Amino acid sequence: FCILKKNMPMLILGDIMFFTEIQKYALKFNKKKYLKLMCVPLIYIIVLAVYCVTPFLLSSLSDLILAQISEKYSIVCSILKCLFILISGFSACIFYSTVSLGEEAGYSGRLSGKKNRFKRFIYWFRFKNAFKAFRLKAAVFFLKLFWTLVFMLPCILTFSVVLVTAFSGGIEAYLFSALMGGTVVLFTVGLIFRFIAIQRYFLAQFILAENPNDTVLQVIRKSKNLIDGQIFTVVKFKLAFLPFILPCLLFIPLFFIYPHYKQSRSILAKELTV
Repeated sequence: FCILKKNMPMLILGDIMFFTEIQKYALKFNKKKYLKLMCVPLIYIIVLAVYCVTPFLLSSLSDLILAQISEKYSIVCSILKCLFILISGFSACIFYSTVSLGEEAGYSGRLSGKKNRFKRFIYWFRFKNAFKAFRLKAAVFFLKLFWTLVFMLPCILTFSVVLVTAFSGGIEAYLFSALMGGTVVLFTVGLIFRFIAIQRYFLAQFILAENPNDTVLQVIRKSKNLIDGQIFTVVKFKLAFLPFILPCLLFIPLFFIYPHYKQSRSILAKELTV
């Protein structure tokens, strides 16, 4: 499949050509299929709306019930409400992980010319596979959280010192300005390094979609090994999509840009794993 990078110098111009070719291939694969591909973002929006509205409805219903029953049963009702919210939140995470892996399997299957892409999507809704998808998402989330804490810690410490000093005995205006400026610089630098560091897990979901029998730990290790030396390629790929993502703030372009980005992402992942 490695047809894009051959004889293409990875300089600035080469990068532009490389990402342009990826986007052209994505458009080719998605041509006349956008109505079907819009289903996934619609599912996300509908499920998100349901899970956001449900706790409020449940809270209102429980308040009505609590007003009619004794204090003894009100405690039980409150506990049941908390349990329901926890269970619904956990099920929402599992559902998101399952749909995300199934979607990745569908996009990668199109690149390989595999048929029965719907079966590849449904495969991740099996109980065992759904929990594996959730474990991968959870593992990647906590790894990203770790890198966030590592690179944001200097900013947090500096900001804490500024606040403690300002509220304890006062601080000179010029010193306060200098420390706040340093905090902003540390925050910006931390965000940049954090963004670069988390790209180590860019291939994790793609690898699991292509190798469903691998364990979560194996998938993460493969992603880190394969992405070694290619992190800035992934960073530049995401930055190249920034002009496409900004119009999504208008919401409507989301249904066109989302499938385009996901297919382009899958093409790049395929390139990096060849």
